[in-house]
Amino acid sequence: TVWRTMFSIVNEGRRENVDLAQRFNRPHVREKLAVDDSGYTMNSNAWNHIMFVRSAGKAELYIDGLPLVSRNTTLVKDGFEKSVMLGSANLDCHISHISVYDRALTLEDAARICKYQREPKDPKLYFKWAPDVFGAVAGEVCVQTHYTFEELNNFPRIKHWGKFGLPDPAKQAENFNPSLVRESAPPGVHPRVVFVESDIPDIRRRIKEDMIASKEWSLIKGRLLQATPNMADWMDINKKGYADHLKEGRIVNKRMGFHGPWVGGWINQLAEGIDPEELKGHWNENLYSCQRMFLMHLIPWEALRCLLEDDAVMGTRLAKALVTICKLYGQHMGQYGPGNTDWQGSYQYLGSDSIGLTYDWVHKFMTDEQRAVVRTFIGDVTRNKTFIGLDQVSALPCTTNWMILHMNLMTMLYSIQGEEGFDETTLKRCVLGMKKWVHLGFNHDGAPFEGLTKSSYRSKWLAPMLVNGEPLVGTEWSRNFYRKFMLGVMLPWGKDFAFECEITKPPEEVIFKYAYPDCPVIDWIYVTSNDKLFDGRKIPTWHNIRSTYPPEYWNFLFSPDPIEYKHKYNPDNSFRRLVKFCQENNEPLTYFSDYRGLMTTRSSWDPQAAFLLFETRNVPGGHTHDCRNDFVFASHGRLWGWRPNAAEGPSSRRSVILVDDEGQGHQCVQGRTVKFVDHEKATFMVGDATWAYSFRQSKYGMGRPFHLTPNMSRLEKSQLPWMDMPWGDLPSWKTGEKGGDRHSWIEDHNPVEYAYRTAGLVRATSPYAVIVDDFKKDAEAHSYKWLLQLTEDVELKSKEVIDGKVLAIHLTDKKGRNLMIAMLKSDQIESLEPAMETAMYETLDYIGYGKNPHRYDRLMVEFSGVVTLRLRTLLLPYKDGEELPALELAEDYSSVKVNWKGEETVVEFEAREGDRTLVKVTTDECVQVQ
Repeated sequence: TVWRTMFSIVNEGRRENVDLAQRFNRPHVREKLAVDDSGYTMNSNAWNHIMFVRSAGKAELYIDGLPLVSRNTTLVKDGFEKSVMLGSANLDCHISHISVYDRALTLEDAARICKYQREPKDPKLYFKWAPDVFGAVAGEVCVQTHYTFEELNNFPRIKHWGKFGLPDPAKQAENFNPSLVRESAPPGVHPRVVFVESDIPDIRRRIKEDMIASKEWSLIKGRLLQATPNMADWMDINKKGYADHLKEGRIVNKRMGFHGPWVGGWINQLAEGIDPEELKGHWNENLYSCQRMFLMHLIPWEALRCLLEDDAVMGTRLAKALVTICKLYGQHMGQYGPGNTDWQGSYQYLGSDSIGLTYDWVHKFMTDEQRAVVRTFIGDVTRNKTFIGLDQVSALPCTTNWMILHMNLMTMLYSIQGEEGFDETTLKRCVLGMKKWVHLGFNHDGAPFEGLTKSSYRSKWLAPMLVNGEPLVGTEWSRNFYRKFMLGVMLPWGKDFAFECEITKPPEEVIFKYAYPDCPVIDWIYVTSNDKLFDGRKIPTWHNIRSTYPPEYWNFLFSPDPIEYKHKYNPDNSFRRLVKFCQENNEPLTYFSDYRGLMTTRSSWDPQAAFLLFETRNVPGGHTHDCRNDFVFASHGRLWGWRPNAAEGPSSRRSVILVDDEGQGHQCVQGRTVKFVDHEKATFMVGDATWAYSFRQSKYGMGRPFHLTPNMSRLEKSQLPWMDMPWGDLPSWKTGEKGGDRHSWIEDHNPVEYAYRTAGLVRATSPYAVIVDDFKKDAEAHSYKWLLQLTEDVELKSKEVIDGKVLAIHLTDKKGRNLMIAMLKSDQIESLEPAMETAMYETLDYIGYGKNPHRYDRLMVEFSGVVTLRLRTLLLPYKDGEELPALELAEDYSSVKVNWKGEETVVEFEAREGDRTLVKVTTDECVQVQ
């Protein structure tokens, strides 16, 4: 029975005399004491579209697109000067989708808006919390993403995935020490972001006694010469030798050079409240405009040094400088403040989380007044911020590496947690975002969605979570990235790992070693990623402070020494421990991920073992190569099938088939796993790349929506509902909208009827690989080029056709290691002679992602004039002086006997019309693998 304001305008501190109000559940137009009743009663549990138009001389009320009240008045002004008031404390309804226009809307406008912004009829449904979008209700997410309420049910919360046949995401991993998990420090207590006050004595001990921590600390102190308050210390760096610096507790890497300005001079001026001349006028520009990245990337380390060495003089200096930095940035709060929600557009100017970390580590040297200035600034620049991927529903492909590039927002927020200006909702959004990254960016078997190494796990962000009560690194799901996937893609000799973007050493993921210090698998991967720290002949590499992205500020704080580390430590001991562990614990020789479509298998855990990687790539992914059904092969301690490095690339740079010189579509769609068989004597996998050759990814509105679903690629279908949704209906990686980007749209590329590849490893006395290709573009004859990517040290030794049945190509290196590539004749290949003539070693250049040329070497064999390609290839590695395998191909080409070192295996091929070839392997022990 009381008036409840629905819409009014505040001008110059007073309410206008004409407004929209509710009474007796009916909207009214009020002017002073006069009331015009719309006569429209709003029903409970129903949505009504209300439009109130105020223009010069008139106030009008529309409900559900119909004009119900129009009042002439002289009291309504054009526009307003101060603010709009919507609703009141005791309003008996929910309000959603507020729009304020700068013009008077018409009847036609009302009808159109009502049609397209009609709300669902169940307010209870609208105001349910959205799944895994913290702080948002379902209705808001529906509007932002264009999903219906029913469709949102397809995206269950990650914590409930155990109900859908998946392992419990929160399940703690074996050997994880739960005592590492801390509760957040009380508000105002510092340090707090990645360690707390009670940790400092142990940190001081480790940077003196532990090898890795002490070397890293010495590198940091060497780098901090650039921030010294005395110009002479900076100018005289090169006058001292490496040993002289080392005596003073610093490692100076002269080879890497001393680039950039004397940052210490800037800090001196900033501490006095002076804007340095070189920085003046640039605080609203990117870091490179004035080399400000040197300042912003060094001050956290200087703050940490002051804290650990209890250097009150320099700590006070830095505290004053930090205040000035915040004030100078603060002159541009329209760019950095709450009005701008784009975190990426802010932190790339602010220097990542530098201000938050510096505040946390220099806090004890600050006055309350200084703390208030910096704390207010951090609160203003972090409030309501978001970035790509953060606030999206939990489904592929919303797992992009943008998530972990921008997660410095989380550490900025942790630095003022519980203090004035702190945005708790945004911090919880960040924590939930990291959970999405871990559980969507990586499967429970550890396999990644993105193409590594352009992206990485970036476990550094798990460290501040651990200190603040979030043990994400301690879950089995998280650990399996290292324990299963990384072990699976490790090449037999241990120092190289076969990732999609290249074959290289693993990225440094210190937090896993910290969380699982006694795991031999994680220990070895940790050792090989830090190899330069163990070699006394090499000067360790400095952290890069010259880029937009900062160095790994705190990794060294969590860097334990390897298992059984001693002064004269030999890293090979860690590898021998790993091999022994795998052998004694019967570690599976095969790793398989149905999620990614990835198989790796080896003949044994011996460093000289044969190794085969085969990848159908069941998820489109980001930074992917056009290489579904690519393979990598290794033996005798070297690679034969290689992956040239690049963030993205075409089929020509991978070991696949080109059809009429065309590879798979760019950013091609998913492959499909057809079959996987793992046996003691042989392991095989079958992949279907038909979609990848036939389509390429497109852009929104171009081509057609992608009709395939993630589950269509898998052997074992996921029970998560969204895995049965077409990619064309899944959320955009960039905006989170339904069907909004390249994973959702496709165009025709080079359509083929089928493109199968079967790849397997036979564990004979001398193990070998089998590659079977079944291709048909259409009813016409075409060219099919078989590619094998090679390293520079491989030579084409010989090629010949044996008895018209086997094309034998021999590759060799300077250490007497060889590979025989035996291509077998089939009914569809009239003669092998033309193919032999085309077989060649090629060196090519590719200009790709980043616009830099990439050299690559490959073996190419062309089969031209072929309608249906049925190519059976054996990869047989051997060393100089060893007996070569004898191959006996059946007259009808349906099988081949491999006699080698007194052992016979038979590989049978059953060609099926319009389909793939079935493969069966029989050993001399009559064991069959089919």
